[in-house]
Amino acid sequence: MKQILFIIALLLTSGIAADENKAIRKDVESALMCQCGCSMTVEICNHAECGFSIPERKKIAQMVSAGKNKEEIVKFYVARFGQQILSAPPKSDIMAWVTPIVIAFVALGVLLIYLKERPNDVSRTPVKSKEIPYDEVIEKELKEMD
Repeated sequence: MKQILFIIALLLTSGIAADENKAIRKDVESALMCQCGCSMTVEICNHAECGFSIPERKKIAQMVSAGKNKEEIVKFYVARFGQQILSAPPKSDIMAWVTPIVIAFVALGVLLIYLKERPNDVSRTPVKSKEIPYDEVIEKELKEMD
């Protein structure tokens, strides 16, 4: 009876460990950019013959099976490929997070200043008849045609 309970407990824990390993693999694969040039993460690279994501998925699965956690695996890839392997900048790199927001606000400010100070559209202003050269000559010729 003890053996049956032990086997059931072993099967249940192996299923939980497999789910945990799958979650770690998915987290690592989504944290890394594919290096084949597709600009997708390793997790979602859909090239059938991708020379990077396919072998790296296998390597990540082996590392997870060996007991490595997400941080260790990501550090391994950063040491191997540099920061460009990361799908998002590290949280400690505050400039990578703040710079796009600052640029967006500056661009919005420049646009608002431009819209406020732009010259009036000349084509929309009504033209007075005195400003048209030869207006009187044109009017005279039109009357003669009638």
